[in-house]
Formats: sequence, C-alpha cells, structure tokens
Amino acid sequence: ASVDLFERVIQIDPNFPGGFAGKSIALSMKVIFIKSDDPSRDLESAMLLAQNAIEISPEFSLGYAAMALQHAVNGEVDSSLANIKRTLASRPRDPGAIGVSSAALIIIDRPLQAIELLSEAIRFNPNNIRTPYLNLLGIAQYLTGDYAAALTSFEKNLAQGGPSGIHMDIFWAATYMQLDKNLEAQALVDRILRTDPDYPD
Repeated sequence: ASVDLFERVIQIDPNFPGGFAGKSIALSMKVIFIKSDDPSRDLESAMLLAQNAIEISPEFSLGYAAMALQHAVNGEVDSSLANIKRTLASRPRDPGAIGVSSAALIIIDRPLQAIELLSEAIRFNPNNIRTPYLNLLGIAQYLTGDYAAALTSFEKNLAQGGPSGIHMDIFWAATYMQLDKNLEAQALVDRILRTDPDYPD
C-alpha cells in the first residue's frame, strides 16, 4: 500500500523529492520483510528512486538515507556507510532520516552506531509513538548481546502502542530465549504460527 501511495505522490508532484525517497524506502522494506516477488528488480528501482530524490534536491537527507538502505540490503557496506555520512551531514537532526539510516546500520552489522543514532532520534522526537525507533533500538541492542536492554525496548514500544508485527515477535522470542525465558518464547512462537503459519523460516 505504501508503494502505491508514494507513486501517487510522485504523480501529483514530480518535483517533490519525498515521493521518490519514500517509494525507494518502501521497496527496500518489501525486500527486507520477504514481501518482494522480485527482490533484484525492487532494489534496482529503489536505487533509481533514491537517485531521483537527490537529483531534485541535493540537500534532501531522506534521499541519502534511502540510498544507504538500498546499499545495505544489497550488501554494499562501504556505499551504505558513505550515504549515511551524507545523510547526517545534510540534516543531522532529521528523525526520519536517522531512523532509516539506523536500519541500514543494523543490516550492515553496525549495531553500536545504530544505538547511538536511535538514542538521538528518540531524544529529538520523544512523543511520536508510531515511529519504529524502539523496535530498531531493541534489535540493535540484541545484536550487541544486551538482551535485557533489548527486552526493555520491545516491551516499552508495545506498552506505548508503537508499531508491532510478526517480524518483531521473532526478535522478541529470540530475546526471551537468550534470557532463559523459554515459556514466554514458546508462547510468542505459538502466536506467530497461529497468525501466519506460512511465514518463511
């Protein structure tokens, strides 16, 4: 749905870089969440859309963040890091761009850098509960081995009505397992299987 909505934005105003950057991010996310029928095509499109956003507005931070995410999903670590650097140089306090950049950092296995950025994003934008910052923070904390902190982030996100889904339940269950909370982990796995028995292994 988000891909279609961003396409409408592009059609309405082809000079607005946010439409191109937004669609680029949505396509990369489709690949991340195993929803893409053709990952190579979607990632190629994501790159072209990010380039369009930057061509329209060379100072548009979300364009560089979209490019960083595409490179991360494509396994291009150096290119992803270079575009994260451009993102932060362009607008160091843009919470949206920071969130996307943090996702890229997690994908390329830079969780400590992601934690630092996400902590800043939460500080800049503390009242927007619909952002994925706490979920991303929990994933980054999990990757550093700080399972107690990860669980706290996941639980805080859920308590305040933040975004959730099967992909987060998987991380949550894995965190429970690391903390020897096996019954809680099994309950989450059972819920995942009831919700979507065909979810990819």
